[in-house]
Amino acid sequence: MNDEKPPQWVRVFQMITSLILGFMAFVTAVVQFVKLWRGDTRLVTIVLFISSMLLGITGCAYVAFKRAPSPEAPGKKIWRYPRGRPWAIAGLVAIIGIGVLSLFRPLPFLPPTPTPPASVTPVSPTRPADTPTPTLTPTSSPTPTATPAPTPSTCIYNAQVVDAGRYPDPAETALAPMQPVIIQWSITNRSTCPWQRVYWRFSGDRELDVLPYYPLERVNAGETVQVWELIYAPRTPGRYRGVWQMQGPAGPFGDQSLLEMEVVIPQLSPLPPDCTNNMWFRADLTYKDGSVVAPGQRIYKAWLLKNSGTCHWTEGYRLVYVGGTALEGSDTAYIPVTPSGERTVVIVSLIAPAEPGHYRTYWQMVDPSGNPFGEKIWIDFNVAP
Repeated sequence: MNDEKPPQWVRVFQMITSLILGFMAFVTAVVQFVKLWRGDTRLVTIVLFISSMLLGITGCAYVAFKRAPSPEAPGKKIWRYPRGRPWAIAGLVAIIGIGVLSLFRPLPFLPPTPTPPASVTPVSPTRPADTPTPTLTPTSSPTPTATPAPTPSTCIYNAQVVDAGRYPDPAETALAPMQPVIIQWSITNRSTCPWQRVYWRFSGDRELDVLPYYPLERVNAGETVQVWELIYAPRTPGRYRGVWQMQGPAGPFGDQSLLEMEVVIPQLSPLPPDCTNNMWFRADLTYKDGSVVAPGQRIYKAWLLKNSGTCHWTEGYRLVYVGGTALEGSDTAYIPVTPSGERTVVIVSLIAPAEPGHYRTYWQMVDPSGNPFGEKIWIDFNVAP
């Protein structure tokens, strides 16, 4: 048997390669695990999570252990743990721990475990840090009774869904690539039991970058919640379609909400030699002055504005924060391509302060050179516990 060792550079290369692959697999496994934990159960996420787990375990194990001659049986090799590589063992333990932890996350395609009814307070769904999150605001509370709530196994699931607003409404106007749209629903629990482990689930064209689902839990029978979602039109022109519906232990239930949109590249007419910039405020579409919000609630503010100047609003035009209370969230807003004389919807996403009180924050349009123009507009609201 040939026990000649490979050259030193070969062994170093093998170790470095295994280390890099193991680290990349570990990072990939963590990212996919976070997506699964937050509710992204697409097949590609599950496959990436499992494959990165296996690759990470293999890479760490290769670095942590090696084949060495057995002291008891000359001529025979066994797997041994060489000293000085505790970091590889730590990586191996960490990546296995992630896999074990993932077993404790209830996913929608697994049968739910019946649990006793929870409290009345609705919860806010979780989204990726780079994407604004929908919020839930209770609008009515059921009267408590002494009658025990039915268990999920005997519950008759139903939901009433009302489209409370779409700004801008894709059914009325074509959208520019990456133009934001706010959608608001009023969803009432018409089931015979409180909602537990039910989801507001989306299915449709993949180009619509929408979270597949997020939970609507602790919603009692008869209770209504307001759900907001901020989505962006796809980058590629075309027609797109998607549907939201509640998903329970036995499958979808209740009313559907259909979204259809057309994405086009706006066509602009030639500009006059010396065009001027101007903007007129037309309407508050969401959160009228004096609206009451909860501490820490996400606010999707939408204005209807008119390009009253002779210049087209193109790339580089922005709506920016210029004064008042500085709020967590965006300090600038995307402006869709807007020809001179046309109206458009402009959206910002902010988070209400934690302290109760009255707040107002001011915004103004600027051109690509940063010069302000037009009327100042604002968000005016009250925070109440």
